[in-house]
Amino acid sequence: MRRSNSLSSIPLPTSRRDSRPKERTLSSLALPTSKRDSRAKERTLSVASQGLRYSRERSTDAATPLLSHNRLCPPSGNRISAQKHVLWTPSSSRFSNTPTFSGGYKRSNPSTIGSRMSAGVSVSKSPAVRRKQLQQNLSNKKWLAEKYSIIQDYIATSGLFDAGLAGSLRPPTIAIFVELITKLLKQIVEIGPVNTTNYGDIVITNLKLLRYPGQITNSVVKTINTLHAWPHFIAIISFLLEKADLVNVGINSNAQLDEECKVEYDLQEVSWSFWYMEETEPNLSQIKSDIITLTGTDLEAVQILEERKASEQLEFESIHAKLEEKRKLLDEFKAKNLERQQTIDQYEKNKGNREKEVKEEVRALKKKEKYQKEKINELQLAIKDLENVISNQTFNVEQKEEIIKTIEELKRLIERRQMNATKLRQQHQEMDIIIGNAVIDIERKVDKWNVAIKQTLLPELKDLKLREKGFHKSEFLEELLEIKQIKINLYRKLTNEYKENELKIKKLQKLKESMADKNQSLSSARKEVDNLRKKLYNLEEKKQTMVSDFIAISRDHDLKVGKSLEKMEAEIKQQELIIQTLTTNIQKQIEETHETKKRGVEGIIRAHNAALTDFQEINTMKHRMLKNVGKAHKRSTQQLAELFEHYLKMQESTAKLYGSLEDKENIE
Repeated sequence: MRRSNSLSSIPLPTSRRDSRPKERTLSSLALPTSKRDSRAKERTLSVASQGLRYSRERSTDAATPLLSHNRLCPPSGNRISAQKHVLWTPSSSRFSNTPTFSGGYKRSNPSTIGSRMSAGVSVSKSPAVRRKQLQQNLSNKKWLAEKYSIIQDYIATSGLFDAGLAGSLRPPTIAIFVELITKLLKQIVEIGPVNTTNYGDIVITNLKLLRYPGQITNSVVKTINTLHAWPHFIAIISFLLEKADLVNVGINSNAQLDEECKVEYDLQEVSWSFWYMEETEPNLSQIKSDIITLTGTDLEAVQILEERKASEQLEFESIHAKLEEKRKLLDEFKAKNLERQQTIDQYEKNKGNREKEVKEEVRALKKKEKYQKEKINELQLAIKDLENVISNQTFNVEQKEEIIKTIEELKRLIERRQMNATKLRQQHQEMDIIIGNAVIDIERKVDKWNVAIKQTLLPELKDLKLREKGFHKSEFLEELLEIKQIKINLYRKLTNEYKENELKIKKLQKLKESMADKNQSLSSARKEVDNLRKKLYNLEEKKQTMVSDFIAISRDHDLKVGKSLEKMEAEIKQQELIIQTLTTNIQKQIEETHETKKRGVEGIIRAHNAALTDFQEINTMKHRMLKNVGKAHKRSTQQLAELFEHYLKMQESTAKLYGSLEDKENIE
């Protein structure tokens, strides 16, 4: 049986299997020893060396945080390098402080990735070039359509979102945008709770931290649910998808890896398993030396990498501490900015009212300034004139004293006038207050007057409507006088119409009284009609009851008559049978005596005719009785009695006929 070239046949130690039950189990413990096994060992060594070297050369310094499957698995045609490689051991930073993914590969630490740039990795563009390219793409319909299709495919296939969400993105609602941005950002950075009220600051802050090349403003984020902001929505989501793809590179399942990648994976798994083997394992040193020999590991390079890892770990901790301090400062700045923003919002709300007040104050101050300047100019001119007069005049002592007295009098006069001016100013202010109250009272009365004019709905009163402003003008008084004259004319006209209408109302009142009398007689007649209708209704009810009773009696009577008729018909049939028997007997005796026969036949015919006539009378009486069903029951009973008497007579005649026949028979 051919042995596998894969290292999956090497099992984990017993202690390691017990401590890691979820790790991949292997099937055997023997390393290759024969020639066939040595060829498998050489193939394993070459493939492992090729994979490790390829992954180191393809990685960039912190540009790609994860190693993808294509970078770990080089094409089969690549030339195998002969240089020594560092063992991919758990002690290296490649396996430290990183989560384990589904395919078994560990997340790379940027500090351990090689510094040499691979020829296949392009140098990133400058921010200005990227920003310019993004601005061009925002107006490129083809680019937007491609990105929109990619976003829809990602939403439908990622499993993070509802599949129906892919059809609700043009344009999206605020809730959909918040859901997308939250789940994508959580794959890249750590963020707090996001909702439809605080999403703006969180989105802007994180996009700036992730170096989003476009210009992102609060207005764009707040109006992301509109069509004009839809290109920005596509650009933001595409940018976050690219970042999420760099962080979460998909690792294919072990079943999809080719043979060489399986070998490399087995080598890494075995290295991981044996390197952390417990110290009690008896063959630990031999196993480690075999692994070093198998992989061609440079222990000095491993030591250098571990020292580098320790230094970078210290640097990372210091940077992390500084970052925490920066975050605290950022939180303080955010709180201060929030308070300042609230103050700015309050200022913006009151800005319009404050500007109006300031403009009115400035206008009043300008008027006052103009008035004061005019006063100052007048006083300066008066002072100059006074100085000229004083300089040109010569006074003696008496004139000087008189001038001083005059000045004193003028000062007292000025003081009195100032006091009077103060009193007048106070009176003016009081009058302004009185005028203001009067204007308010006039406005209220005018509004009340106009509302009353509207509510009257008379077209003649439309001319009485007053103006709603300009009460301080003299034209308002003229309008009031004109409206007063119109009011007087309308009053006279309406008074005349009122008198005419009053006469008409009196006539109508008399007519109403006469109509009331007629209505009273009519109502009495209607009452009589109603009473008659009630009586008629009662009679109709009695009639209906009598008819129903009569129908019931007639039914009983018909039943009784029918039964009596049936009895009579039965008896008639019996009599007919007897007659038939008698006729047969008479016919037998015809040959003996012709005369006796002739007499007997004539008597029988007479009796038969009498019976037929009686039967016809019964039928006629029956029909007559049925026709006169509406007559009283007493009459029907009398008819029944007569019929019964007639029936008795018929029976007597029949008995007499039988007696005569018997007498004739006896005589014969």
